[in-house]
Amino acid sequence: MKLLKWLLIILGAILVLLLVLINLAAPRFRTSDQKITTFFTEAGIDYKIHSQDYEGEAIRWVEAGDLSSKSVVLFFHGAPGGFGDFSGYMKDADINQNTRLITFDRPGYGHSRYGKAEPSIIKQAEMAHYLMEQIEMDTLILVGYSYGGPISGAYAARYPDKIKALLMLAPVNAPDAEKIFWFNPIINTWAARLVLPGMIKVANVEKLSHADALDAIRADWPKIKAPVVHLHCTDDWIAPYAENRAWSEKHIPAAQLEMVSWTGASHFLPNQQMERIKPVLLDLIRQ
Repeated sequence: MKLLKWLLIILGAILVLLLVLINLAAPRFRTSDQKITTFFTEAGIDYKIHSQDYEGEAIRWVEAGDLSSKSVVLFFHGAPGGFGDFSGYMKDADINQNTRLITFDRPGYGHSRYGKAEPSIIKQAEMAHYLMEQIEMDTLILVGYSYGGPISGAYAARYPDKIKALLMLAPVNAPDAEKIFWFNPIINTWAARLVLPGMIKVANVEKLSHADALDAIRADWPKIKAPVVHLHCTDDWIAPYAENRAWSEKHIPAAQLEMVSWTGASHFLPNQQMERIKPVLLDLIRQ
């Protein structure tokens, strides 16, 4: 009995520590306007921060680089995620030269109706398109990471006008390969939702509903007309490499698809592999 008691105490202490660490880490995914201002000011990069009304709620989006350019790159972050997923790209002098770079807090994250999830990939693509209608552009490149990958695909299929190319980084495209981890049902309990930060709860809602959301865009993939680069690492344990590669090869028109497979990296590509991703993105911009 004493052993069981101590095991329960240790388990409880571990859970409390995890909760503390998760809540301490949460602000990293909610970059304030002030931090964004400091980030670009110190880098000497032109930028604007917008709070756009969409169906009665504010969506924050940020643009940087050449703000007069009609060549636009739009980034979709993962789950959870935020401004930090692609901030390094937005301040890179090679990438933002003569190009307007835009990222936005997807619904439920950052400063876009924080904590309120939108499980529909279609609705998130519609939201992104609404934001892009606010600016003048000639061409648009979509960059989608992880959960943002299929959002970029749905966008390109439904709004093909002006889409120059797609770059999908470790996208979770295959509904039949969607992995539900042991902790996802636990996070969905009322007790966990009571103490966990909003971005974790939103990411969990997206995870649990993702297979259905992907099924809803199953017919969209063959409609993509722009070139697609699907970049995936063979060691990816979150978005399984083989299944997601096979899905793209089966559903995206072969004439449009370029598969790029890397070793020596896992799922967390945007920040960890920026130096390898940068030339791929620059090739798409300069085409």
